[in-house]
Amino acid sequence: MKRPNREINIFNVSMLDVLSCALGAFLLLMLIMIPFYNKEAISYQKEIHQLKKDLDTNQNALGRCQDELAKALHEAEEAQTRATEAQHRAKESDARAESAQIDAEKSKTQAEEAQAEAEKFKTQAKEALRQAEESKARAEEARINAENLRGEAQKAKDAEKECKTKLSKILIVAYIRWSVPGRDVDLYVTDLNGNTFSYYNKKVSGYPGELSEDSKVGPGNEVWEIREPRPGRYVFSAQWYKKNDKRIGTPTAVSGRVVHRDGRVDFKRVTLTHPGDTQHLLTINVTQEGDVQIL
Repeated sequence: MKRPNREINIFNVSMLDVLSCALGAFLLLMLIMIPFYNKEAISYQKEIHQLKKDLDTNQNALGRCQDELAKALHEAEEAQTRATEAQHRAKESDARAESAQIDAEKSKTQAEEAQAEAEKFKTQAKEALRQAEESKARAEEARINAENLRGEAQKAKDAEKECKTKLSKILIVAYIRWSVPGRDVDLYVTDLNGNTFSYYNKKVSGYPGELSEDSKVGPGNEVWEIREPRPGRYVFSAQWYKKNDKRIGTPTAVSGRVVHRDGRVDFKRVTLTHPGDTQHLLTINVTQEGDVQIL
């Protein structure tokens, strides 16, 4: 009597280490990303640096997951090979069992042993099939985790791009200081449209910029700031205000600096010698990209 053909497709791989790696990478990514929400614009430079590091970490984790996936596929192929061999052995055992039944007079004992061996190989084949299914599921989960890591890496790139965009909307702050008691020195800023910001015109309607601090009696400071400056030239100068002359014979040394997105630059140190004396401090140019050039 000819036994039915028992053909079994086998696929097997072990992926516990892949799950652990992917889950660890995901948790690490989430821990890294938590501190970077709701940050002020002043910390965007640090965020860019951290996001680059996060991006490198995610790419490394993605690479590891891809390596694990390749390993899992290799193990699956080996499992398929082992399953095929087990199926082949099962067929051979069936053949021996069939031969033993046809030739029962030779040895009924041999036939029973062959049948038992065939059952053993069938059990092994079923176990191999179960392991193959589990490995297949773990490989799919690893693939999903790899896709998630790619998504997180893209989010990190988008966040870096957003930070750069926000930082391109720069803030420029200029200030001067002097130490002569009773002296009134005024900061003048002229923008690209000819608008002049000073003590009598702290804001200009329709234009960004403001003289936010005006000291009338020295020692003192004057501060001008602008958010999202328009591209063009900005000229800074200092003047000895002639109406507040407590110590007319004393020259006034004036210093200060401009602070911008990419750093700072000091004003040249000037000396005002008499009331009404005006000295040029610095001229800058703001480019379309938000860069500050010293002219």
